[in-house]
Amino acid sequence: MAIAEILFADMRHLYVGSALASIGLAMFLRYLAKPHKMDLTEAAFRVKCGHQTTGGFDSSLAASNFHPTDVSVGCVKTQMQLTEELSNFLGTLHGGVSALLVDVIGTYAIMAGGLFPGVTTDISVDYTAAAPIGSTVIGEGKLLKGGRNLAWCEVTLTTPEGKLLAKGRMTKFVGGRLASVYYIVMNLPNWIRCPLSARAISTTPSAQRTACPKSTLPVTEEGKTEYFRHFALCQPEDFAFIGFDRMFTGEGLRRVVEEEKLPGNVKFDIKVGPLLTNYLNAFHGAAAAAMIDDIGTAALVDYGCPPGASVNLSVSYFSGAPARAKLIAESRILRGGQTLGFVEVEIRCQRTNRLYYKGSLTKYGKGASTGSTKK
Repeated sequence: MAIAEILFADMRHLYVGSALASIGLAMFLRYLAKPHKMDLTEAAFRVKCGHQTTGGFDSSLAASNFHPTDVSVGCVKTQMQLTEELSNFLGTLHGGVSALLVDVIGTYAIMAGGLFPGVTTDISVDYTAAAPIGSTVIGEGKLLKGGRNLAWCEVTLTTPEGKLLAKGRMTKFVGGRLASVYYIVMNLPNWIRCPLSARAISTTPSAQRTACPKSTLPVTEEGKTEYFRHFALCQPEDFAFIGFDRMFTGEGLRRVVEEEKLPGNVKFDIKVGPLLTNYLNAFHGAAAAAMIDDIGTAALVDYGCPPGASVNLSVSYFSGAPARAKLIAESRILRGGQTLGFVEVEIRCQRTNRLYYKGSLTKYGKGASTGSTKK
């Protein structure tokens, strides 16, 4: 009887101890999941570390001397000089670069707010004005709200005089203290190799892009129309990409030829190379946005609309395409009116047809037609 009582007491203590340990572990994990409150010094340190360990698609900003100029908790200001490598056919700020800046600056703002930036869920950019090559572009990112799982931020791109160039919004999955610890551990080797006084952004991708020959088309709206008409039929060996579009030069962007197709329904395939990846070694969200911008414009030209100027670009991210994945991008014209054109682009896995990204592009161009006959 005494032995049974002792065993019962030991089991009761074991159950109580296990319950207390479970409660303690749950409270500790909940503590780690909460946003990490940081002071101004830590916020600045984190943004600088993130900036200096940039590679892949983000390194396309290297030649522009893109860098943070001011960091406060939940707010980051940056500055860059617009170079030819970041321009479009007409020599102004490329819409894909604006999306890249919204992604990067918004991520910095999330980091400065004490959150670990995860994957992007959606990006939307409104374009209000053009900036020519040589212009100084000021970026300001603000963390609007940071929750346990999601963070919302807003980014504005302006000139030093205050002229608004573009305004974007971004939503990201985020993590708390546990994710921050994981981020620090994973990036510690890079930070050791790249001290704060060094600029560790590789310029190799930019050098590779500038190897592409220049186009002989006139820098006019007519020349831009002809450029995107060739883009819609592009084969890497016989097409000269211009400006920021050169990111596709070494990545094998190729038109998929179809015997039967509707006007404006163009299809491309591409392999996710190292120049198009993010720090997670997956297809960069801004690279997908730039691809949607270019393919959407080519689709509108194929439909019979002028390339015009982008008004809005919105992208939803359903899953991340890993490096070396083969993707297929297909456009669909929603409407081509007299002044506005609307196009939708989906990017899927070539092997499984899994939807990775879906974007919509609105462009303004006078004299847009209502479409051509079936080709």
